[in-house]
Amino acid sequence: MSASKTKSAAGALRKWSTIRSRLYAIGNDGATFKTRMQMLSEYCEPVTKPRHRHKREVYFWLGATKCRMQVFMGPWKTSSKNELVTMGYKTKKNSSSYWYVQIEECHTSMEKNWPIVTKVRVDPAGKMSELLWIQKGKKISGKVSSKLAHAIFKCLKPCQALLHDDAHITFGYAGGKKAIRERARRKSHYKKKMAHKRKFRAKKGLRKKQRICIRVVRALCKGEAWYESLGFLPVKKSGHYFAADTVKASYSQHPAQYYAAIDRLRAMTIAEIAEVFDEGTESGYSKLAENARYLVSALGFKRGTVTLGKMCERALGLIRKNPKSLQAQKLFFMFHNTFCVDHENRFDGVTTDLEKYYKDINTLEITMLFGKKRADFEAFE
Repeated sequence: MSASKTKSAAGALRKWSTIRSRLYAIGNDGATFKTRMQMLSEYCEPVTKPRHRHKREVYFWLGATKCRMQVFMGPWKTSSKNELVTMGYKTKKNSSSYWYVQIEECHTSMEKNWPIVTKVRVDPAGKMSELLWIQKGKKISGKVSSKLAHAIFKCLKPCQALLHDDAHITFGYAGGKKAIRERARRKSHYKKKMAHKRKFRAKKGLRKKQRICIRVVRALCKGEAWYESLGFLPVKKSGHYFAADTVKASYSQHPAQYYAAIDRLRAMTIAEIAEVFDEGTESGYSKLAENARYLVSALGFKRGTVTLGKMCERALGLIRKNPKSLQAQKLFFMFHNTFCVDHENRFDGVTTDLEKYYKDINTLEITMLFGKKRADFEAFE
């Protein structure tokens, strides 16, 4: 066995507590960002594959789960965020200008594509960084993933960090694999039957897989975004764009407006919201108002005086407790579609109260950029 392979095997025996201690020591010992980055790179082993020579890595055990931390230099890559908005400047196309540190959960069945639980990007000067990715793995919880990210930030000590809140909750078709196979069989039969038709009329009901943005739901439920529990706070930004948008519309966000919208929406009762929906129609009747009143009893409340914050907490709790329950899926989907989606264009006449309601909903929706400075990393544990 070669010396490099022997060294890598020894590295696999390291524990997360050892890695974490080293990361903290680098953060304390390195006087400059360049020094800290060099110390972290030297702590890792070179990757033997020729096409990955620019990467360095170290394997460790997180409890009984094998993980890999990689450090490498790479170009700016994103599908949602504008580099100028996030980093404050633009680099040349495909230039290797950013340091990346990522931690993966290793599985023998997924050797070529291990899931990333944490990924951080930092510019060469250490002035601006971005939390690119944080999610739970098969065995690693979301809370543990956030602690891994925090250890990386404690090591690198960037002046400022940003993140784009794109957290989603995903739930599949209820009934398990057998129900999914039966659904696929029916869909295949229907396609063959309707092959002579020009248009395919999709089956009504829930899609096979729902993917709902949790940003607005979390704010209504807890009064704050999920990343605020990690010390990130909404930043003040104006006139920024996102690369994934087909329509290049600019966005602006302000922390004071964000928190004011949260307080107003969470305090509104379902009866008040239903009345606002009804008043926006010429007939005085709205399907959204009907759904709102139905959800009160469906979620276990007796009166319409329950607040939107309480309703949101109950709806989110049901889907988290039993994500495969068709009833929980339907209720959560109806709740999100009734209260969290902007249906302003469906009303005959937009009243002042209805306009304010959807303005607050949109304020929560466009508040996507969160950040914190170096002092916040030092204080947050």
